[in-house]
Amino acid sequence: FRKWLKDFGLSHLLPGKPAHPNLGYQQTVHLPGYKFPVQIIGLDSSWLCGDDSDAGKLRLTEDQVMRLCTDPKGVSLSGFRIGLVHHPLTDLADGSASRRLLAENIDLLLRGHLHEPEPELWTDSEKSLHQIAAGCLYEGHHADRYPNSCIVIRSTCNEAGQPLFHELRFRGYSSRGGFWFDDGSLYRSAPNGRLKIAAMAHASANPRQIALPSPELLLTPGENKGKAKDRSSRI
Repeated sequence: FRKWLKDFGLSHLLPGKPAHPNLGYQQTVHLPGYKFPVQIIGLDSSWLCGDDSDAGKLRLTEDQVMRLCTDPKGVSLSGFRIGLVHHPLTDLADGSASRRLLAENIDLLLRGHLHEPEPELWTDSEKSLHQIAAGCLYEGHHADRYPNSCIVIRSTCNEAGQPLFHELRFRGYSSRGGFWFDDGSLYRSAPNGRLKIAAMAHASANPRQIALPSPELLLTPGENKGKAKDRSSRI
């Protein structure tokens, strides 16, 4: 991993001494044509890993989540906020506490580890958190194989970067045929491999909420010229 960082010009992400001065990272990305920033928040769930019996013993820590998901004053970051983590939150000793903090401070959590694509919505009476688990691109031995798959996610946001809905495209790979296809076998509601999910279960409680456009006016930035009523963007 360290060699990969060096080869790709990312040496600034190498840990210093001690090996882990801080857990995780936060990167702000400004995309052409978008008024809001995209916040990429990398959370390290692996720093306590030691063997195959780690479930329930790992931690994100309140320090890591709040340091990366807020500004120095503890205010939630602006724009569209995407969290990345390897383990499911249910594998963490502080998973419940971390989930509540993440629900308040990020818009979408992407995770891996279990090798199965799965969108999930956690919600309570005040907040919610969308989590999407990736499939795998995995070459195992004959006794340990998973079907290769991926998910294409298209998020439509309002002018503040708050997501309105996510469109998921499930893609699977046929090892027998040697081609990728839209996988409609995962959910009955997505027979063509496409699934659309609303992103704001508790919009009225969210302080970033602003007036929303009508669904008929959800266009990409390049289509916004001359359409003053449209206030949405897609990523």
